[in-house]
Amino acid sequence: MYVRYIRLILTILLAGLFSTVSLSEENNSNKIYVMQAVTLNDIPIENTEYIKKHYPGITLEIFNLDDRYNLQDIVAKGLPTEPEKRDDAIAMAKERLKLIDKQRVANTFKAPMYASKYGINRVPAIVINNTCVIFGITDLRQAVAIYKRERAER
Repeated sequence: MYVRYIRLILTILLAGLFSTVSLSEENNSNKIYVMQAVTLNDIPIENTEYIKKHYPGITLEIFNLDDRYNLQDIVAKGLPTEPEKRDDAIAMAKERLKLIDKQRVANTFKAPMYASKYGINRVPAIVINNTCVIFGITDLRQAVAIYKRERAER
């Protein structure tokens, strides 16, 4: 139980260091310059390649709220648990940490704060241009269509 509290505090502190999401003024154009999706392991986000191809220069971020557990599993899997092998386990964990993409680690800490900032209380959720949150959609292409339709109706 104590370890969970330490992890939570560490997550909150590091998220503050890595958080770069900012609210922008509402833009009247239909140009999409940033998309972020918040999801879980068992809810994959679709059509990321389509978005990258058809919206060159777009900032696309996928935040997996389960990734902190995924990273823990990667680092801890198969480590020795015997007290006399503690130093070996620490050395192995450090080596594994070096192999993990730093942006993935940053996103792991950004995800909970990002979700809180935009009032995301269920997944999947897609945020477009820091102004529009779409819930229940995993297909980025479909999210763009909804966003453009909503913008046209204003």
